[in-house]
Amino acid sequence: PSGCGSAQYALSGLDPFADDFGDEDLVIVAANTPLLTRSTMETFVAFHQASGAAGAVLAVPAHRDDSLGRIVAGKDPGTVQRVVTAVNRGDEPGLAAAGPICIRRSLLAPAIRRIRPDELTGLFDLSAVVEVLTAAGHQISSVELESAADVQPIDHRAQLAAAEAVIRDRTNLAWMRRGV
Repeated sequence: PSGCGSAQYALSGLDPFADDFGDEDLVIVAANTPLLTRSTMETFVAFHQASGAAGAVLAVPAHRDDSLGRIVAGKDPGTVQRVVTAVNRGDEPGLAAAGPICIRRSLLAPAIRRIRPDELTGLFDLSAVVEVLTAAGHQISSVELESAADVQPIDHRAQLAAAEAVIRDRTNLAWMRRGV
């Protein structure tokens, strides 16, 4: 659905597979994060599964100039109450939501259906599932990365060129470590 937001896209992606999944965890990752590594995602999912929480948000240190939403911490250490979108947040330090979200499949679609559009943008932002689930009594954890480099969104050609150089360097290094 055009102009509906990331939550509506995620919901439409669940529909064709409604009967093919049990209550497994689903990881949702934005397509504009090509630097995200397999090891980062494996660590993220493993931490989430070990936590026993209903969901997890990948977090990075917040910077004043980034466009990532801010994490509002929950009562318990390492938990998240909600994610405040970049449009609505202040410039306070803390953690930013890096984008990837891991949530139990059975909770995702009902939570998305309860999301209300953002007051300023009118979009249904997927990060709002965090607040919906915590309001329903579910725990959402955060998994913190030391650096935001792997999750930096690519939104224009200059960023794409820089990401391409990083990927090329990573590929070359991997082959050189194998003796090539």
